[in-house]
Amino acid sequence: MSLKTISRLLKFAIIGMGLCAFAVQGSASLVFLASEEPLIHNMQIPWLIFIWTTAIPMVFALVFSWKTADNIGKGSSFCMENAKNLHGIAMSSLADCVVMIAGNVILTIMNMNFKIIRK
Repeated sequence: MSLKTISRLLKFAIIGMGLCAFAVQGSASLVFLASEEPLIHNMQIPWLIFIWTTAIPMVFALVFSWKTADNIGKGSSFCMENAKNLHGIAMSSLADCVVMIAGNVILTIMNMNFKIIRK
C-alpha cells in the first residue's frame, strides 16, 4: 500500500471521527433543547456551554491529525513536524481532560449536575 493511499485512508478516518463526535455533541444538545422537564430546562444553557466547550480541543486534535496524514502522503512519515503534531494531539487531549474536570466541578458547585431521582 502506498503512502498516498495510507494518507487518504487516515483522512477518511479523521473525517469519520469528526462527524461522529459532532453527531454525539449535537444529539446531546438536542436532548437538552427538546426536553420539557423543568429540572433540565433550568440547566440548559450551562450544560450546552459545557458540552460545546469540550468540542474545542477536539477540533485542534483533528487539525493536527490532518496535518500528520498530509505529511505521510508526502512521504514524510517520521519527521519533526509529525512529532510536533503528535505533541499537539496530546496537549489537546490534556486540555479536553482539564475542561471536563473543571466543567464538572463548576457544574457541581452550581448544583447543576444530574442526580438520580428515585420514585
